[in-house]
Amino acid sequence: CYNPKPGQVTPPSQSSKGPIFQTGNKSPGFARAGEVVFASPTQREDYIPEAEANVHFKPLVVLPEVAVKAGEEEEKAVFSHRAKLFRFNNKVKQWEERGVGDMKLLRNKSTNKTRVIMRQDQVLKICCNHTITAEMNLMPNAGSDKSWMWYTHCDFADEVAKPEKLAVRFKHTETARQFKEVFDNCVGLAAHPHPQPLQAASVE
Repeated sequence: CYNPKPGQVTPPSQSSKGPIFQTGNKSPGFARAGEVVFASPTQREDYIPEAEANVHFKPLVVLPEVAVKAGEEEEKAVFSHRAKLFRFNNKVKQWEERGVGDMKLLRNKSTNKTRVIMRQDQVLKICCNHTITAEMNLMPNAGSDKSWMWYTHCDFADEVAKPEKLAVRFKHTETARQFKEVFDNCVGLAAHPHPQPLQAASVE
């Protein structure tokens, strides 16, 4: 008879049924042991190759390709450069950003009229769209040499003609200077319309 001393662990006893942990390969284990569980259908033993489907569905309606026009086909860009546009909100008495995009001055090839147009990046929403008239005048905005401000009586950015106080800001002073030079030339052309050679101006 085994009498353990205090603090000693009693070893497992052997019974007539045999040891607690048995050895050998008598355990049945898991059914279908060794089979690949996660595999593609072609890797399975029970895979039966079949003819690959070659189905072609014809569209019910065939739509012809339509050329999308931007409305600038009869115009020549005399100025085009990336800028940020602002509009003055008379209700809250502060400037509000209209968007960032290419500020363009487009001159009509037949009438020589020039309009200011800008579309917001990505969404292409029109931020401003109006004709340059003889009474327009660019003014410095907040004393910055990169920003100009002007008034227009008929801006169609919201598809309805309404007066707007607008301001544009460029990244570089040279770009702002060139914008004023071309803008003033367009104002003079509106005051005294006469044919002039179209010269595109764009600062990279």
